[in-house]
Amino acid sequence: MRHPLTDAQKMRHLPWLLAFQVLGAFACNLCIFGSVIALFFDALGMDKTQIGFLFALLPILGILAPFISSFTARLGYKRSSIFFLGFRMFFVAVFLLLPMVRGRFGPSGAFVLIACVMAVFGFFRVIGENGFIGWMQEAVPKRIRGKYTSMEFLSAMAGVFGAFLLAGLVLEDNADLGRYLWLIAGGVVLGLLSTFLFLPVPGGAPVRRDPEHRVSLRSVVSTLRDANFRRLTFGVGLGIFGITSTMTFLPLFLTERAGFTAGGALLTQNAMLIGMIVFSYFWGWASDRYGSKPVLVTGMLLMSVLLLSWVALPHHHSLSGAIAAGLFFLIGMANVAYHIGVNRQLYLIMPTDRKEHYIPAYYVIFNVSNGLAMLLGGLALDRCKTLTQRFNAVSFDPYLPLFVMSALCCIAAAWVFQRMHFRGDMETRRFAGLFVQGNPFTAMGLLMRHRWIGEEHERVSFVEKLGDVKSPLTAEELIEALHDPSFHVRYEAVNSIARTPSRPELVEAMIDVLHKGETELRASAIWALSRLGDRQALPALRETLRCEYPLLCSRAARALGVMGDAESIPALRIGLRDDQNPDLKVAYAAALGALHDRESVEEICTLLDEAQSEVYRAELSLALARLLGGGHRFSLLWRRVRKDTPAGVSAELLDLARPIARWVKKDPDVAAIIENASRVLAHEGLDAGGKALAELAAHLPLQNTFVAQAILTHCAAQLRTGGPARPEYILLILHALQEKTRT
Repeated sequence: MRHPLTDAQKMRHLPWLLAFQVLGAFACNLCIFGSVIALFFDALGMDKTQIGFLFALLPILGILAPFISSFTARLGYKRSSIFFLGFRMFFVAVFLLLPMVRGRFGPSGAFVLIACVMAVFGFFRVIGENGFIGWMQEAVPKRIRGKYTSMEFLSAMAGVFGAFLLAGLVLEDNADLGRYLWLIAGGVVLGLLSTFLFLPVPGGAPVRRDPEHRVSLRSVVSTLRDANFRRLTFGVGLGIFGITSTMTFLPLFLTERAGFTAGGALLTQNAMLIGMIVFSYFWGWASDRYGSKPVLVTGMLLMSVLLLSWVALPHHHSLSGAIAAGLFFLIGMANVAYHIGVNRQLYLIMPTDRKEHYIPAYYVIFNVSNGLAMLLGGLALDRCKTLTQRFNAVSFDPYLPLFVMSALCCIAAAWVFQRMHFRGDMETRRFAGLFVQGNPFTAMGLLMRHRWIGEEHERVSFVEKLGDVKSPLTAEELIEALHDPSFHVRYEAVNSIARTPSRPELVEAMIDVLHKGETELRASAIWALSRLGDRQALPALRETLRCEYPLLCSRAARALGVMGDAESIPALRIGLRDDQNPDLKVAYAAALGALHDRESVEEICTLLDEAQSEVYRAELSLALARLLGGGHRFSLLWRRVRKDTPAGVSAELLDLARPIARWVKKDPDVAAIIENASRVLAHEGLDAGGKALAELAAHLPLQNTFVAQAILTHCAAQLRTGGPARPEYILLILHALQEKTRT
């Protein structure tokens, strides 16, 4: 019994498939597809409708797919691919007879010959590509489908780039028919050789089905009952109408309207291939990580804008070439997003046991849309050939309706793709948001280096940089770093996550560390959760309040305060009242202050009296200031007076003289106390000045303000004692006065 191939075995043979993509794309774009052949047909004197018809023949023959699907499966997907994709190239060699046929039978005879070649080539192509699609579902592991598709496009675009470069150089100074024929002959030879690269790739064995499961037209049509498959194919059709109808005739637009030579148009179009090559891996990575839908929608929306931008291309201008190259580059970026998203989703949505039903359904819609797009594009150009006018930067010529129609089709395709529902696919809006936070360019550069980081110190430094870019694109790598064998890497990963924009998966990872990690990591995870600020973490933090480790309890208390969790107030009150650990009591007080729990004011004041550490006194003072309101203003006040406390407090008190006078209705006793306290603070220091300031509390109308009255009374009582004055009491009195006069 033959066992199925493992993913590792499949991946060993993928380079052969990629090599076929390079050589096959190079050959076909010299002799049968693309811009070279479009310019060749134009050189033969054909109009746009004829060119559109000839190009449409290839894909329209895709309607035969339902009728040959069973034959392809029985023959074997691999055999079908090798034989028919190779044998079709023999018919392309007939193009070499075109000069003789054209001389004897005229342009109409050449047109008929080309149409016959295209029809036979298209028929063999249908069989070969149906086999290839079925074979690739088996030959490529699902878990790298997006990345492989990107590499496949990268390889194909490298071949197309080479073909355009060679053709551009050959045709640059002389675009006669002889040079086109040399290019076609080279393409035929290379196309035949490319099929031999298939031989080492395994899989694609013949498939035998019971009669009731064999392919029929009804079984193919029934696949459209699958809502996601229906939306995918409909969106693909609209996308093809938008892209193919314009891209087929862009070389002619550049030569006829913008003043490009045939070779110049081909060389400029290489910018599109460079864009596809540059961005292919990125879109494959993004589709594997975030799903096909956001990649598809993003690609279609970008494409709609870029296709419409051709109307503003300056004609016969020194910058025309640079602008066209830039547009082609961006179109390549959008185009590869669309194709990678479609291919990945097709292979994932297609049931393995019914692929011979799904493949022809998709193939028919894909190819018929391609054919109609080319045909209708040529008809539209011929019908609008009298439209020639230019207004400012916009050219009203036969190509304008084509560009507008293409942009609208791309927008419609994006809307259809947006309506697809696939588990695990990120919403498009969230996907777009990934690239406007932090530094996405640096993040992508780091991700490309990720697999080559080995030494521990390098991994620590790398994880630190992942946090520095503050990009959600790095979330998966940061989560992976939490499981690194090195404690230092794990610790740095927690710190880096704390600096990264909050995402649900990061919050879940930190909660997992909080439940299962080492004590040091758990403490850091609590801090990270407070920085992320996601309320999903609140239950885990409340649970941590009851754990046996004081450090974790204090961290959890402060985090709950920062996150504004009012439900934790009762537990924090109990801890502040009953716990004997002074560190924990300060943490509970700080949390209750952040939560504005006014009932805890007296207990926090008592704790402030008992605190010996200057740091704890500052934190407890801030907690009381938050109960009064304006905790950030208290922090500013603390910093302003810290360097020269007596003089700073004196100046702040003088600034409050006029607002306090309005508050107490110009009470002369209050004015005298303020003036005396300010003078004593400036000349005699905090001890004497604090006692003078304490007298102010007794003369203020505080009967209806419980918190302010409690804090002012308590601070004044402490300042009247014989011991040295503590500056936090004076600052709290000033802050209370500032907040009261503000209201």
